[in-house]
Order: sequence, then structure tokens, then C-alpha cells
Amino acid sequence: MVNKRIHHKLIIIRHAHAENREKFKKNTGKSDNFRPITLKGKEEIQKIAKFLRQIEPGIDLVLTSPYTRAQQTAKVLAKNYKNVEIINLDNLMPHSLPQATLQSLKKINNAGVIAIVGHEPHLSIFLSFILTGSTRSYFDIKKSGFAIVEFLNIIEKRKATLKCLIQPSQVTNLVKS
Repeated sequence: MVNKRIHHKLIIIRHAHAENREKFKKNTGKSDNFRPITLKGKEEIQKIAKFLRQIEPGIDLVLTSPYTRAQQTAKVLAKNYKNVEIINLDNLMPHSLPQATLQSLKKINNAGVIAIVGHEPHLSIFLSFILTGSTRSYFDIKKSGFAIVEFLNIIEKRKATLKCLIQPSQVTNLVKS
């Protein structure tokens, strides 16, 4: 009997640069969750998405925080891939528990590639949690930065392998506009 291994790949992406929190609130009266990405943020995430497509040619699903800046980042990312569905996930909001995010991922019966778009400190804590089981953050994901992890057979804490952690400054010189 052949032991078939199933690989689950997860791309963890922090949203792009957004409008200044205080100025946005003062000028619009709206809460932080409506803050959009800036032009600089959009340009940067477009470069990141182009680079990501070179190292990960297919994404099957994009899960995003319901906050505007994460949704906009997810849309830019998804434009680089064909037929990618984007789904809002409350467990990707800034102060979500990593355990809740993991439970949401387990419910998705998908052996392909899933991208999640969210915020700090949640994403770094989540990355640390799936790698070590600890809710202490051992990483810092910059805006538009990403990590790729792989799970073998099961999506569970301490069952992930970190394949890469890429910050935007590392990509800027590699991808031409």
C-alpha cells in the first residue's frame, strides 16, 4: 500500500501600507477598519504579488480580514491568479486568537494553496503558533511581507514547516515595475 502524502500550503500576507490612522479618522470620521491602502501600498503589493506568482504559480483560495486595507490587498493579489475566490474571515482581524484562525483553516477541505491576508500582531503570532505551538511572536511580518508554510497531511499546530519569510525590501530590487 502506497502512503500518499498530502501537502497543504499556506501563504500568510500582511496587508499593504494604509492611510495614516489618525488623519483618516479626523478627515472621515470612520473607524480604523475602513482605512484604505495608499497608492504606495498598492504599488508595493503589486510588485510583491508579481514576485509571489514567480515562486508560487497557483493559489486556490484567498481568505482575508474584513478590514478594507486587507480586502484591497487581497484583490490586488488575486488579480495575479486566475479564478481565485476571495472570502472574508473574521478570524483574520488584528486581535484574533491564533487558535481560532487555525480552526477556520481546518474547516476548509482544500489540499491546495491558501493565502490569508491580515494584520499585525495577529499574523506573526499565528505564524509562531502553527510552527511552535506558542502564542509568543517570534516573527515580524512587515506591511506587504509574506511567509509560506507547508503542512504535511494535517493542518495542526507544530505540524507546519516554514518555507520562507519575505519582507518587501527583499523583493523591491528583484522585480522590475
